[in-house]
Amino acid sequence: MIKQRVIKSNKYSCLSIFFALLTFACNNQRNKEKLLYSDGKLWQVEAGTKNGRDSTFYSFSKDGKWLVYKRHKGSKTFEKASFGDIQLIESWKFVNDSIINVGGMKYKIITLNDSCFKYSNLENNIIIKMYYRGDKL
Repeated sequence: MIKQRVIKSNKYSCLSIFFALLTFACNNQRNKEKLLYSDGKLWQVEAGTKNGRDSTFYSFSKDGKWLVYKRHKGSKTFEKASFGDIQLIESWKFVNDSIINVGGMKYKIITLNDSCFKYSNLENNIIIKMYYRGDKL
């Protein structure tokens, strides 16, 4: 009798773990879909927009490419940002459900939904906040 209860308990434990892993995988996929939406979706970085300067935008493609674009004040067109001698690692990927690797650095995801993407650097806790306002390439 006791042996049967232990076996049933183990079955339920295994099922619980399986469903937890399945939920994690589905949640991670939903985060990717929220972030990607479609190739060409541009997230406006909050930092430069308050001072009336050029706006900076990030693009995250389905194939793992991360690109930075600029839009000059008063312009409606985007151009790929140039950083002179500095070379960016133009890639991104989810490490797990709460960590994203952007440009070779790991960040903790704070908020990720259809219109807001906020994450912080794991090393120095700098927060990057972006908004999606319908801009596309």
